[in-house]
Amino acid sequence: FTRGAFGVGLSGLSLSGILWDTTQPIAIINGTTVQVGEEVEGYRVVEISEDHVSVSDGADSFQLRIAP
Repeated sequence: FTRGAFGVGLSGLSLSGILWDTTQPIAIINGTTVQVGEEVEGYRVVEISEDHVSVSDGADSFQLRIAP
């Protein structure tokens, strides 16, 4: 199950940037830089793509996008 979160969404996470690199992409979530496999605010970063970040709390998955 995937829900989109724009700005601070249902997950309480705010994606403020993606530093895209094909081998080591980095996301900035709630002011913290994270890579795939790391955790932030109880959510594990599952995927970082050029336009979104997927996170999971073990039960639900969320896609975070930068608010337009």
